[in-house]
Amino acid sequence: MAKQLTTNLFMFKTFYGNNILKCSKEAGAVLIDAVISIAVISLAFAVLLNIGTWSIKISTSLREATQANSQLKEVIEAVRNFRDGKDWATDGLGLLATGADNPYHLFLNTSSSPAEWNLVSGIETSGIFTNQIIFDRVSRDPSTYNIEAVYNSSRDDPNTRKVTAIISWRDRTLQLITYFTNWE
Repeated sequence: MAKQLTTNLFMFKTFYGNNILKCSKEAGAVLIDAVISIAVISLAFAVLLNIGTWSIKISTSLREATQANSQLKEVIEAVRNFRDGKDWATDGLGLLATGADNPYHLFLNTSSSPAEWNLVSGIETSGIFTNQIIFDRVSRDPSTYNIEAVYNSSRDDPNTRKVTAIISWRDRTLQLITYFTNWE
């Protein structure tokens, strides 16, 4: 058996020459290079995948915020249209219940000609968005006629309403505040 092992070793040396150790070192170096290359490429793909996922999340968040902002502006314009199409003290903004406990949302009445906006009591949910409009009474400083930051019932301005349009989705909320007056 020892003779067979010696014969096999002789044949191996004859075939590969005397560079057995050199071949082994080169083969090991190539293997290490391959493992390092695979690790670097895997790390690069993981980083690119994370960047792609992050980009999609940011893009979705920006798209939703843009939609919410557009809806807020549309709500304010629709309230303005409602104010202009109604009599303030008969069927308009002057008669609406005020305060956070009395939210409204808009409804486009297409059965009338032309179509007109109506305010409906309650909160509206459309897709991921929840909409509400809050109307508040305002008071004015008697010397400057500026709207006061805190409502004072003794100086109530019956011809002005503070309008807060609020839109919420997921864990975010946007609001737009403006004032409407009975300009007619």
